[in-house]
Amino acid sequence: MKIGVDLPTAVEGVTGEDILDWARFADTGPFSSIAVLDRIAYDNLDPVATLAAVAAVTNRVRLLTAVLMLPMRNATLFAKQAATIDVISNGRLTLGLSVGVREADFAATQVSLRTRGNLFDEQLALVKRIWSGEPAVEGGEPVGPAPVQKGGPEVLIGGWSPRSVERVGKWGDGYISGNPDTYPMALASWKEYGREGKPRFVATVGFNLGPKALEGVERYQTRYWAYVPGSAQSRIDTTLMSVQAIKDHVRVMEDHGADELILVPCERGVEQMERLADGLG
Repeated sequence: MKIGVDLPTAVEGVTGEDILDWARFADTGPFSSIAVLDRIAYDNLDPVATLAAVAAVTNRVRLLTAVLMLPMRNATLFAKQAATIDVISNGRLTLGLSVGVREADFAATQVSLRTRGNLFDEQLALVKRIWSGEPAVEGGEPVGPAPVQKGGPEVLIGGWSPRSVERVGKWGDGYISGNPDTYPMALASWKEYGREGKPRFVATVGFNLGPKALEGVERYQTRYWAYVPGSAQSRIDTTLMSVQAIKDHVRVMEDHGADELILVPCERGVEQMERLADGLG
């Protein structure tokens, strides 16, 4: 199974130098992807701008949003931004997309939380249309550039609700989730829409390595999950804090049908990458 790593874009105190160091290190291997998460009402780095910078300093690894909340963005502009990153990276972009759930993020962007699902469906249709070379509006001009990947970057649908996962068969090339128990719903959606083969499954999980791993995990998870009262402890409990725990989790995800595992860091130091690379061989 492939192993990718998330950039520490939401870790307190992260710098631009940290991000580029992580990206350059990941590009040397053994990692398959560099991922970025998305928040709006938070002091994380923007995923689109971050991947544009990372595309310029890497040559091999795939670039992944894990995941980006599309309803909070203008779909036409996003389609152009994504195609641009695909061109700069020579076709290495994969997009994990979801509707989002955090009320503060919707409030900050003045987008309705209640109607986000319908908006997401409309946006997916529009983005796909733009990438195929059709104009964004009837009678309008096409929106370039054309992506390097024919038809546009790979799209992974994120989410846990039945309606969210149902979009995998209709719009997606695969599914991305931290909960492998929902992958059978993605398989069912795939079959319902008559798709051949199976959707690619990318799983995610937190990690932190080193002598003070637990301290870093508690600091990051408590801060990041503060918007859901009582949820931080469960995230702390499921974060992987040894190379052996990561290897064991890889086997579990393989048994659930995962094709790739994205490890999400709780600290910003590039030594986390070094420990991970040494442990995974």
